[in-house]
Amino acid sequence: MDNLSLEISNLYKRYKKNVLFEDAALSVKGGDCIALVGENGCGKSTLLNMIAGIIKCDKGNITFNIDGNEVPLNKSWQYVSYVPQHNSLIDSLSAYDNLLFWYQGDKAKLDKDLKEGLIKELGINEYINKRVSRMSGGMQKRVSIACALANNPKILLLDEANASLDIVCKLQIQKMLQKYASLGNIVIHSTHEEGDIGVCNKIFYIAGGKITEVPVTSLKEIFKDKL
Repeated sequence: MDNLSLEISNLYKRYKKNVLFEDAALSVKGGDCIALVGENGCGKSTLLNMIAGIIKCDKGNITFNIDGNEVPLNKSWQYVSYVPQHNSLIDSLSAYDNLLFWYQGDKAKLDKDLKEGLIKELGINEYINKRVSRMSGGMQKRVSIACALANNPKILLLDEANASLDIVCKLQIQKMLQKYASLGNIVIHSTHEEGDIGVCNKIFYIAGGKITEVPVTSLKEIFKDKL
């Protein structure tokens, strides 16, 4: 199992006139399942995008380490996968063909993972040949997560993965994320879901430009000063 860590320090990010992060920090390691919580517009999605390398921070450091070796940011994409809020699948293709695209045509590896790998936990085999355009939102989300796991990432980022999904779908995704983290990987997902909090071992609250670790508790307790 790799010795894995993600360190963020002195983070500063401004969007137009709004300062989203100012001298913010975060530290996580392999095996951590992290929830990012905060009000809409606090910067959760922006933070995920910076970790994924999609956008740059204005100042600060985002550092990946594997077995004590720092991974340059321009190579971090090899180890990080990101599941955005909105569907990024090809609607005209089936779930299987979308997955095959992300598996770079390796049918043997895909078929093995569907049978006994992590993506089996997502319950997509029952509609694997169904066209994406005919799937429910929950089906699409599970396929999107499966696609993100195709390259065996060390860090999985999810932006409100369980929003507006039925309870069975939420539970399947939560179970898979726990198993993924237990293998020494890192899960970081923004969420407004109480159930997601229960499967995480660390909660980070974003407010006022800071990232603060808070006790693993209920969302009502975290936001009690707002109620």
